[in-house]
Amino acid sequence: MAKHAKNLKKKVASLSALGAGALVFGAAPAEAGIIYSGVLDAPVGFTSGTQFYISPGIGASNASFAFWATGSSSPSYGSRSIRAYGYGGLAIARQFGLIQLFNQGAVWTSGMLPSTSLLVGGRYWGSYTSYYSGRRSYVSAFGHPPFNNEYALFVFDQGGNTFYGWMQLSYSVSAQFGPDGAFGPELTIHDFAWDDSGALIQAGQTVDGSAVPEPGTFASAGLAALALGAVGLRSWRKNRKAA
Repeated sequence: MAKHAKNLKKKVASLSALGAGALVFGAAPAEAGIIYSGVLDAPVGFTSGTQFYISPGIGASNASFAFWATGSSSPSYGSRSIRAYGYGGLAIARQFGLIQLFNQGAVWTSGMLPSTSLLVGGRYWGSYTSYYSGRRSYVSAFGHPPFNNEYALFVFDQGGNTFYGWMQLSYSVSAQFGPDGAFGPELTIHDFAWDDSGALIQAGQTVDGSAVPEPGTFASAGLAALALGAVGLRSWRKNRKAA
């Protein structure tokens, strides 16, 4: 019993140091079901200055998704954008070349189009000299307009089986002139989940089938459960509901 308590303490301490978003997804869970990332709130873009995010490995073959913020500028022109990518066989639902957005509760259907490279959105600006009107400027945003807490769906194949997942995102951009990072674009990856049983998973569904918790609600007790993996998280949620 003392040895077990000591090991539990070490697991909790390790997870606390890494943060809820640093769970290892490549390891096999204790039982089949939904694997939830925990709250990540990982920024990508020009407001935060963080240009790249890649998820922890998903599944036995460590599939992953990533977001990359890129841009260029000159004295008379500039462009910045954020794109989504799938690796290791992972693909994300698309619509008209954009990452497709869904409301909570959506599931993957046969009519959805998977892609491994998709635009989230961006902006461009520039200036030119007109013979008639002199120096003129232009600005525009493209791709998705700003959104909060929308979902993207992904799918991947491993070992002859198909698995489904979701990610929760927020995005901001302002069609303003110049390279100021405050104008964006900026994306936040709040969290994600997938079902290692191969079952369809609803956007926003967590281990016990409930909605995703609000960011910042994981207490130390929740972290302790996460340190034990999927079984520990199930137990923590059950006890929390009973309290």
